[in-house]
Amino acid sequence: MASLTFGGDLDGYTKYSISELFFWAAQNEVERVVKLNLKNIKAMLKQTQDYSRPHPWEKSSPFDA
Repeated sequence: MASLTFGGDLDGYTKYSISELFFWAAQNEVERVVKLNLKNIKAMLKQTQDYSRPHPWEKSSPFDA
């Protein structure tokens, strides 16, 4: 069985710029979206032709202006 892992950390945070800290703060939303997409991909692989997406496409995100 294959495994896919994403990670990140903010060690030495004082050396980061404001924009880099913003991207770090957005990691929870990125993690949420990646997890939902992986669940959709898993369902697609299991369901083949009768694929029904368990998590629908979201028209907007909390970071949209």
